[in-house]
Amino acid sequence: MSKSFQVEIFEEVSDLVTSALDGHNVTILAYGQTGSGKTHTLLGSRDGPARGLIPRTVEHVLLQARVDGAHLACGFLLETPKAAR
Repeated sequence: MSKSFQVEIFEEVSDLVTSALDGHNVTILAYGQTGSGKTHTLLGSRDGPARGLIPRTVEHVLLQARVDGAHLACGFLLETPKAAR
């Protein structure tokens, strides 16, 4: 049975994720025509083999942090645009 497309894509960029963990600046850019699958490639489905690059990358980072014995905290800053205030 062949690997899913999402697995193959992540395998192509996983070295970049590792480079980012090593302190290098990394950018992954998705571009293409409307409806060509950029969002699906990045997000994919909720779980299983169709998960996209973002969930796979977060999982990779968290697993590596666990291996390294790191303690992580995650927070979000949501800012309301001035026009909406």
